[in-house]
Amino acid sequence: MEYPGFGINFGRGFCSTSQVKHEATVLLDFVRDEMGVPNDNIILFGRSMGTGVAVYLAAEKCKPAAIILVAPYTAIKDVPFPPLTFMLRCLSGHFNSLHIIQKVECPVLIIHGIDDKTIPISHGRKLFEKLAATSRPPSTFKLEERQNCSHIEYSVRKDLIWPTKCFLEEHWKPEWFDEE
Repeated sequence: MEYPGFGINFGRGFCSTSQVKHEATVLLDFVRDEMGVPNDNIILFGRSMGTGVAVYLAAEKCKPAAIILVAPYTAIKDVPFPPLTFMLRCLSGHFNSLHIIQKVECPVLIIHGIDDKTIPISHGRKLFEKLAATSRPPSTFKLEERQNCSHIEYSVRKDLIWPTKCFLEEHWKPEWFDEE
């Protein structure tokens, strides 16, 4: 999913909190209702600005099998990167992941580059600490701090696919999967 008015949705609508939530919910409903995928086979993935939407869906709309957050922010208003001011204007005060992440009941993997200057690793650490302050088992959430990774410079295989694969192997055993 792209934010309305950006990426492949450029020129299609205006980016507002209600529009983003609506489009994300429509997509989730399509996957569940039209494709017949149950919540326990849905893995939400958000990267950068998309992490707030993924946390919102997991906290408010469904209990997915897992949620993967790559370079997440605590709240859009806390992101220090000036080119993202368009997002701050239309979504400021919304998608506050730090405020709602404790409602997420599924396993959570946070992957964050130590050298990320766009969304500093302190955001990922604060989200992890918020999860650690809940009564959920520590084995159900993990923070992967990746060495030599910035917001846009990282190894897809080593820094995204491998930690995600390992996490999902531990936390997601779909009924249709047969190890033999």
